[in-house]
Amino acid sequence: MMACELERIYRRVPAILIALMLIACASEAPADGAALTSRDGLVVVEMTDDMDFMPGVMTVAVGDTIVFVNRGDLPHTTTARSDFLPLEGLPPTAESWDSGLMDGGEEFRIVVHARGEYRYVCTLHQAAGMIAQFRVE
Repeated sequence: MMACELERIYRRVPAILIALMLIACASEAPADGAALTSRDGLVVVEMTDDMDFMPGVMTVAVGDTIVFVNRGDLPHTTTARSDFLPLEGLPPTAESWDSGLMDGGEEFRIVVHARGEYRYVCTLHQAAGMIAQFRVE
């Protein structure tokens, strides 16, 4: 890991802790418009070099396709597997996923079939707070 990347992570520690607390406590989408609700069956989630999934909270419908796109220069993953999740991450009947390493500009798609709460991480940057969630209704 490069020194400048470590420095950027250390500067973000207070924000990361707050983000983790919000994710752990969230049960509804925030009222400030930060969340996304699917309306057309296709939802794009961007992964950034700021160690974020954008949007970080959203509501989608059964059968929706979620497209994860790496908009940064750093590699990222989108992973929902029990060995990488700090919290209970998937509904009991949901399928886990792991995109593998995604370089800038690469995409990974999933189709959600089970209702419930999903949490997922970037396995490379989970410690930096790159954790997000969505609800399937």
